[in-house]
Amino acid sequence: MFMFRPRPEKAGIRQITFHAFPELITNLDNRVDNWRVDISPFEVEFNSGDMFEIQVSPEFERLTDPFPISRDVIVPAGSYQFARYGVSVETATKRPWVVNFEANFGGFYNGTRRDLEFELTLKPGHHLLLGLAAERADVDLVQGKFFTQLFALQADYNFTPNISWANTVQYDTESRILGFQTRFRWILKPGNDLFVVLNRGWFKTYEHDYVPSFDRGTVKLQYTFRF
Repeated sequence: MFMFRPRPEKAGIRQITFHAFPELITNLDNRVDNWRVDISPFEVEFNSGDMFEIQVSPEFERLTDPFPISRDVIVPAGSYQFARYGVSVETATKRPWVVNFEANFGGFYNGTRRDLEFELTLKPGHHLLLGLAAERADVDLVQGKFFTQLFALQADYNFTPNISWANTVQYDTESRILGFQTRFRWILKPGNDLFVVLNRGWFKTYEHDYVPSFDRGTVKLQYTFRF
């Protein structure tokens, strides 16, 4: 691992970061199965708390067996080496609104892939948090093209520092599942928590109907003994 983090204290810049994180995975015969280097040639954090980063990630992966990456697309076995590039922007969390944006593109097995992610968080008051997230991946391989999308809505309310209620609605085009989760948490005292969680899901048919898929409920009491 290599990291260099100067603090120029100019132009409103708090810190600049340069880093490289290599990773190597071998099998029991010491043959390389995967390697990857996550490189950030430029990451800047401003005094305001806003951040901007550029990423470069060369990688290698050896597939011993073909695998289905999508419903109609199968990646064949073989050795693949490619590089991914990305840019991300994140505004300071201290604001009543927070925006995160990330774009990645480049090679992907024997083709290309482009990913876009966007998150918007609104904090209209001290107790309420609202969130919106969207992701899209466009993949173009020799074996075919496909895309995936994910959408999520979030609504959290903190009644007190110890009692909170979190709600999430999510849909993705790959599983075609529309899911809803509501979670109630009560911190009785530090280390002692009560959770009540409900999950519901609907499957979107090719006729655009939503069919109930699952219903689950969980109650969990966590108690810590100190002696």
